[in-house]
Amino acid sequence: MKILSLFFVSFLLWGCAAALVPQSNDPSTKLSQAQELLSLNRPIPAERLIREAIDAFSLANDKKGLANAYAQYGLMLNSTAYRSYEKFWRDSGKYDPTPKTTIDYLEKSLALFTEASDPEGQRFSTFQLGRLYGESGDNVKACRAYDLSNRYHQDARQKFPTHNFYLAQGYSTWEEMVAALKRPLGCTS
Repeated sequence: MKILSLFFVSFLLWGCAAALVPQSNDPSTKLSQAQELLSLNRPIPAERLIREAIDAFSLANDKKGLANAYAQYGLMLNSTAYRSYEKFWRDSGKYDPTPKTTIDYLEKSLALFTEASDPEGQRFSTFQLGRLYGESGDNVKACRAYDLSNRYHQDARQKFPTHNFYLAQGYSTWEEMVAALKRPLGCTS
């Protein structure tokens, strides 16, 4: 009987997209939870949490929080987790296999990071835009975005001199990493 009860409870939890996700009213916590869910290939509850965070940050007029939420939502739309649930998103009218919507959300996040005078956010958004423009074949825009990410990186280093900035493995500086990404695009600067 215990096994049957355990099976029934497991079945109910498996069917619930947000099972085992702790409830929080803090939009930053919702973004962290969404990131974790995406890493577990659970984009459906992740998308709900990101949308809730977008609503909360908008209501609070929190530009930096909203910028982070827009960036995360855009990147979710370009993730393998999102694409692996294509049928669900198509059926709900939310599937976009192109990078356009992702780019739109990252451009919104960049504008808000700029309003908030956040060079680290600007660096992140322009770097991701460079990657997406490159993937979509718009090398000119990719090169410009990567150049901007270098500029914002310098600004962020001045504003946060003790911060350890993300670098992909194998690179010792941000500029070296960006130069390696620009090389195959034929960037002239």
